[in-house]
Amino acid sequence: MCIIVVKEKDKKLPKTEYLENCFENNPDGMGFMYTNKGKVIIDKGYMTYKNFVKRYQKLCRKFNNFDNKALIMHFRIGTAGANSPQNTHPYPITDNKKLLHKTYLKTDLGIAHNGIIQSYNPPKNIKDINDTQNFIMNYLYPVYSNWHDFYKNYRFREGLEDITNSKLAFLDKNDTIKLVGDYEEDENGIKYSNGNYKPFIYSYSSYYDKYFTNTKYDDYKYDKNYAYDYSYDLQLEPNWYFSIEQKELELVGNDRNVIYDYYDDSLYQLTEAGNYILLGNEVTIYDENGEEVIV
Repeated sequence: MCIIVVKEKDKKLPKTEYLENCFENNPDGMGFMYTNKGKVIIDKGYMTYKNFVKRYQKLCRKFNNFDNKALIMHFRIGTAGANSPQNTHPYPITDNKKLLHKTYLKTDLGIAHNGIIQSYNPPKNIKDINDTQNFIMNYLYPVYSNWHDFYKNYRFREGLEDITNSKLAFLDKNDTIKLVGDYEEDENGIKYSNGNYKPFIYSYSSYYDKYFTNTKYDDYKYDKNYAYDYSYDLQLEPNWYFSIEQKELELVGNDRNVIYDYYDDSLYQLTEAGNYILLGNEVTIYDENGEEVIV
């Protein structure tokens, strides 16, 4: 799913516990994007939380806790391409794959991405690049080459949201931040591309009791921020696709085990048949031919 953390110039740093939650939910590589001496610095490829925190603390000391300075962080969960330092975010806007893979560089404009751009997903056998890098090289860079301020245009950003069905964050060398998509905001004004910076409390036994016994709903232990109506029981086949907007989908095993995933508003392919429970009330199912399935 990934998550983007956005600290604007006039805001304080995010809470440490929120960053820990970001990592726990998105542990496949972390990176920073900030400005220094008229350039955007992309500093990424931190594959453990220990290394991330070490670098984060060093940057906070160097830049006085980013007082009056913007900071964008990205926590990745891999969906395309290898979980490697070069595939972590953020990225420069370029058509040069070597620059996209660099874990430290200076540029004029950087981008971080939360979501999956299906039409730019590389084949499964290609691991050195992901959908974001493909999108930058083949879509954004040609635009940027002819229109350096494209990210400042509100209507163009709306178009990017429609095209990518994703969240994006741009940072330029003048400390200007432009966001694509709806972001959540915490009590200190830090913006997050989704809600998985919050603590998530989930009880498998309570889940089982809810579906297979008469335990009352009020007895459940859950985080109110993630409490959705339990609405659909779906029997789905492999190679079908589903589209969910900020909801949860669970595959229920016969032995009480629950395979749990949290999805952003994108299109995903099922790898196995099963009895799925949708937590929420908005889902569209497609078969392997792309035809909508009524379930």
